[in-house]
Amino acid sequence: MLNKKTEDLIFVTYQDHYAKECHENFLSQEETAKYTLWKTTKTEEEAKSKLDFWTSNLGKNDIFCLIQEIKTRKIVGFICAGETSDCIYGDVGIAVGQSFIKKGYGTQALMALIETIRKRGGKEIHYSHFKENEASKNLALKFGFEFYKQEKRTRKHDNKIFDELFYLLKL
Repeated sequence: MLNKKTEDLIFVTYQDHYAKECHENFLSQEETAKYTLWKTTKTEEEAKSKLDFWTSNLGKNDIFCLIQEIKTRKIVGFICAGETSDCIYGDVGIAVGQSFIKKGYGTQALMALIETIRKRGGKEIHYSHFKENEASKNLALKFGFEFYKQEKRTRKHDNKIFDELFYLLKL
């Protein structure tokens, strides 16, 4: 769990009653999922299943939080990271629904994630994104992540071939 509240956001632990908002506000949106490895949801029940799966597979030091807008108390997205080895984090994921982008929420969420990992004694964070995802690239560079490789990958649910760019932030 992120131990942080930002100017506009609160980070909350997933509970079943959030599934409907998650489905409506970001999980069902093609544009939000465009540069992710996950498939959009068609129903609230699919969203619940996806969120239950993600949260039930977390390791002891993994992070998965829903992002809640303070002003409206709406769930607007999620942020996550997994501890891939001792004090090394990767698998960073950030999703913010289309109605909530361009408000600085991705920046605030990533800042909170980095601060939490730093407080836990994290040594480095690995971050990646689809090559076409300029917003994600700009976010990584804003926080000082340094590019170190590019790999061709295939997304499982639709066999989309894409280039993934990888970055590293030493803490």
